[in-house]
Amino acid sequence: MKYNPCLKLFFKQPAPPLQDSIKFSGHKIKANEYIFQPKKIILIMIFIVLFYTFIDCSSASVINTKLSDFQGIVGDVSSYLISPDNSRVVYRADQDTEEVFELYSVPIGGGAVTKLNDTLVLGGDVQISDIKISPDSSRVVYLADQDTDGVYELYSVPIGGGTVTKLNDSLVSGGDVQSLDIFISPDSSRLVYRADQDTDDVYELYSVPIGGGTVTKLNDALVFGDEVSTTFFISPDCSRVVYLVDQVNNGTIALGELYSVPIGGGTVIKLNDSLVSGGFVYFFRISSDSSRVVYRADQDTVGVFELYSVPIDGGTVIKLNDSLVSGGDVHNYGFLISSDSSRVVYMADQDTDEVYELYSVPIDGGTVTKLNDSLVPGGRVGHYLYGYRFLISPDSSRVVYRAEQDTDNTYELIPEK
Repeated sequence: MKYNPCLKLFFKQPAPPLQDSIKFSGHKIKANEYIFQPKKIILIMIFIVLFYTFIDCSSASVINTKLSDFQGIVGDVSSYLISPDNSRVVYRADQDTEEVFELYSVPIGGGAVTKLNDTLVLGGDVQISDIKISPDSSRVVYLADQDTDGVYELYSVPIGGGTVTKLNDSLVSGGDVQSLDIFISPDSSRLVYRADQDTDDVYELYSVPIGGGTVTKLNDALVFGDEVSTTFFISPDCSRVVYLVDQVNNGTIALGELYSVPIGGGTVIKLNDSLVSGGFVYFFRISSDSSRVVYRADQDTVGVFELYSVPIDGGTVIKLNDSLVSGGDVHNYGFLISSDSSRVVYMADQDTDEVYELYSVPIDGGTVTKLNDSLVPGGRVGHYLYGYRFLISPDSSRVVYRAEQDTDNTYELIPEK
């Protein structure tokens, strides 16, 4: 009988009872030698208390509680999640039928195991990468070919078990909800997913209440060859969804533009300015206060990627970086927004081609400040193989970055205001 050893809970037990004798640093002391010596007994008792207080916890006994419930089946737990409130574990396993993977829920301290999914069609499975627990720990959302083999749809169920609700509308022949393209809003009220729900191989964006209800298409009608990209995010305040639409020609992305829409549906707003012929928006981030979107695009010059900021509900677009040297770019994914939503830190070869350095700028535009010190010849911030290597402190006061600043080919970790 196999089970995932990670699905064990460990509880510290009290230290084992004292024996007739205890060895301290190689000297064996019999307890009954001190029956009539109260002071020595007290000293020994104090020493014992301190010893068992500071003893390595590895010597304390633990209880391993197996959470999964295999009944004579040679199965495996393939993945698992702990609910945000720490009360339950949700896991995927072929627990009841070998090679048929289903979804189960169990209290984190052990107890009755509840199967969450409905009966699967012959050949059906719950998908391993698309199991999500809502932030409020009330529901589990999963993707499965539960009703039709090979047709993947979206389902929602209470975390402790109960009625399973299909979230997506009926799919066109050949249509599926796309794996990995499923997000639950931070307030646990809605789910946003990407699917070729209405037209086969035309991927669009949909929003639905997490417990089921009316499905709303978020994007406007797409022109031939367009599809909603895999890159979309829900704003932290749960009010809007920001997404990219790609124009795909023979498998190549020819144009990508940025849009914002209320999470429950409504007017769609294009966020980027007009793109130069051949230009596209590559990536974006939403500020923590949900007020602005920062995006990287070759908006003004094809092949030259720069950084822009715009209000999340549309408005004036501001270029954040200073003028770039010939051949310069803002690095791929090489920017972060501070947690207080005040500044953007980005990596670019802004001053010298192929020499990446670190810069900071107000999120709504202003003076750009270089953060790193002068680099040794051949030096750079980050690494061309591993992308950017910097983090902003949670209080937004400092940046820590990795660079070969003092010695070429020697990467060190450096704090900077």
